[in-house]
Amino acid sequence: MSQITNAEQFFGSFQLEQRDVVTTAGVITVKAMTAGERDKFEAKVAKGATKANASPLASNGLFRATLVAKCVINKETGKRIFGDDQATLTKIALMPSRTINRIYNVAAELSGITESDEAELTESMGKASTLDESGEPQPSEAKLEAN
Repeated sequence: MSQITNAEQFFGSFQLEQRDVVTTAGVITVKAMTAGERDKFEAKVAKGATKANASPLASNGLFRATLVAKCVINKETGKRIFGDDQATLTKIALMPSRTINRIYNVAAELSGITESDEAELTESMGKASTLDESGEPQPSEAKLEAN
């Protein structure tokens, strides 16, 4: 392995990793988040832990759905296929957990999110509400006690 001696070499030496995931609906492509995307993702979680209804992620506990939305891309264009809006995140959250977990696990691995990172991030969401079986937000017991 050669020594990197300047910024140009450093910035030119990395590519975002991608991996195809086979689902019952077909093959999807999952990409790693950039460092900046991960910082924004973590800030969104932290913001939601301190402000009521700060974001769809924080207000509904959609950690896995949000990571999936950020990392699933169109293989040909490299652009994300899902948005960050509440309706999209809710639809992802209502998909079969086995499929979403498979996609989430690849996205987390490619983005360097470890189990301890996940535990820390989801712990900060502990007072967030959850979704009922219809996808409607339901306040957690912690929120009800605070009211």
